[in-house]
Amino acid sequence: MKEMLKISGISYEINSVPLFEQISASVQQGDIIGVIGKNGAGKSLLLQLICNQKAPSQGQIQMMQDVNIYMVEQETEAYDSGHPEPAEAALLEKWNVPARAFSQLSGGEKLKARLAKGFSSSSSLLLLDEPTNHLDQHLSL
Repeated sequence: MKEMLKISGISYEINSVPLFEQISASVQQGDIIGVIGKNGAGKSLLLQLICNQKAPSQGQIQMMQDVNIYMVEQETEAYDSGHPEPAEAALLEKWNVPARAFSQLSGGEKLKARLAKGFSSSSSLLLLDEPTNHLDQHLSL
């Protein structure tokens, strides 16, 4: 298997307080990796570093080949599903997601809509940032 991504000694600080230090890892083609930790441990931040949305305080992240990254971010009220491309529309239809405004979809339908966009992208590295975080919301009865 080919190495796609190499993380070498990255650290990240917020207001001079280290969130994590000296993380090293690699991702091989075909790997399925889960990142677990407590709330505030930096899981989402690590994905943002990999996507080059933020820069580490130290260390480096190297793409070892031509890697196209797509991140399915956590669900927010501001998410805009836009107009689906044909492959995305096919997944939405297959998964029985109604064609209506994102804000009018159920939690599961919203998840399917965000996953359809990610799965239909032409990415070679797909990152899922808490795709089921809508299940954490407390419902008042």
